[in-house]
Amino acid sequence: MKKLIFSLMISVMMIFTMIPLCSYAVVNTLQLNGLKVPYAGETPVTEGVTSNVGDVEKVEWLDSYGQKFSESTFKRSKAYSVRVTLTGDNEALEALDTFEFDGESFYRDDDFTDYYSSGDSWILKIYFGPTPAEGFYVDIDDSDRTAIITDNDDLFNEYELVPHGATGTVNYEIYLSDSKGSKNGSPIFTKKSASDKRAMFTPGELAENKVSPFKIVGKYYFLLCTNDNLAGDKLLFTITYRYNLAYAKIKIKDVTYNGKSGRAPNITIKALGDTLTKGKEYTLSYAKAASKRKSVGTYKFTIDGKGYYFYLEESDMDTSDSFRINPKGTTLKSVKGKSKSLVVKWNKRSTKMATKRITGYRIMIATDKAFTKNVRTYKVKGYKNTSKTIKGLKKGKKYYVKVGTYMTLKSGTYKSTWSKKMSAKTK
Repeated sequence: MKKLIFSLMISVMMIFTMIPLCSYAVVNTLQLNGLKVPYAGETPVTEGVTSNVGDVEKVEWLDSYGQKFSESTFKRSKAYSVRVTLTGDNEALEALDTFEFDGESFYRDDDFTDYYSSGDSWILKIYFGPTPAEGFYVDIDDSDRTAIITDNDDLFNEYELVPHGATGTVNYEIYLSDSKGSKNGSPIFTKKSASDKRAMFTPGELAENKVSPFKIVGKYYFLLCTNDNLAGDKLLFTITYRYNLAYAKIKIKDVTYNGKSGRAPNITIKALGDTLTKGKEYTLSYAKAASKRKSVGTYKFTIDGKGYYFYLEESDMDTSDSFRINPKGTTLKSVKGKSKSLVVKWNKRSTKMATKRITGYRIMIATDKAFTKNVRTYKVKGYKNTSKTIKGLKKGKKYYVKVGTYMTLKSGTYKSTWSKKMSAKTK
């Protein structure tokens, strides 16, 4: 049995009301651009927020005690409120009854929304319940019942477990345990129950107390005990904390041709601050066999969760992606300054990769080492060509130069990394 302790259903609504005898419309919806709903691990937004009605003078985040929140990121299982100070046309601000930001809507008559005037300003204050981490899911199993939780907010649903034979006023304690039901350290949750004889808790409370910071993906044993410690007054249960990879941060880097088959992308997947291990927490499956992943080109693959990491079947996020095998580059031989020109020479790249040679070379020049000022790029077609004279440059100016290769196929143009730079001064 579970009781939902906090549920927020919000939909987007825009209302326009015409003022009688006027030729303009009063906007009833305030749109706050740049403001974000608090999620655990995210940084509070206080700067750069704009609106469609009036001016945003100040954005402040407060903790559950109403004090200014000064930490760098939101914490899990904590409650927050945001206070936005608005100035401008008083009549327009007074007419507002809907507030939208970050894809969500809040209404003036909601219990968790305050909107009132203060001197020459209007104050909008919105209260948020506990902030779970996106993508976090929980299974609870006490052998007699199983709860499959497939929504973030359910981390904060209240669950009840009843040890057998509990009588009188009972102090319930929950310990970390093992599969044999042994106590591990001090209790991480305590509660007194004099009437219903039930221990009530949320998965978020146990997770918050178990580890700090909140890195708890996996299966854990918990032992529920009463104060008299009778044999029948203990209950061993497990909570499996799982993570939906649809919310993970995934970075994919292309690779360079090396003549070997079975190439794979350089991939990094982070979830709740942890870097996941390929083969242990996720796997990659490919559209083409290993023997076919060798030549320069684009290759599709799919990320599959493993263990406690998964993709929801109903998730509308695409789990497929692709990576490139790019051609090998080349190196500069020399860069010499001539009259308002440069003579650039490089080493020939004649290797087939694996069935075709490069289409040609790329040259980039600039007047600074970072290649951000007066940047020019050139192409030299044909793998046999190994020099180019660049004309029309400024007299007596120092230029930096680097080169690379490129290969044009039906699937697109593939570029190598750049060589180390050289420099020369024009005459």
